Amino acid sequence: MLPALIEACAAAGFRQMIGYIDPSNRPSLQLHEACGFRQVGLLQAVGCRFGRWTDSVLVQRPLGPGSDAPPQERRAAAERV
Repeated sequence: MLPALIEACAAAGFRQMIGYIDPSNRPSLQLHEACGFRQVGLLQAVGCRFGRWTDSVLVQRPLGPGSDAPPQERRAAAERV
């Protein structure tokens, strides 16, 4: 399902995808890495699970031109489609 979501977001013109994953969830981290996400941050003690504070790993994946195209050029290209 994640590849289909990535494709739909790119087709809709979104520029970036971000996700927040519990660092103990290795399968989810590996899935996101396999789909082109990279770890860009760690938010410490932002959640509570089973009575204890948990961290969140911040992951990000560019879509389409990502940050390679300035916003105005990207908008103009989208308007031509």
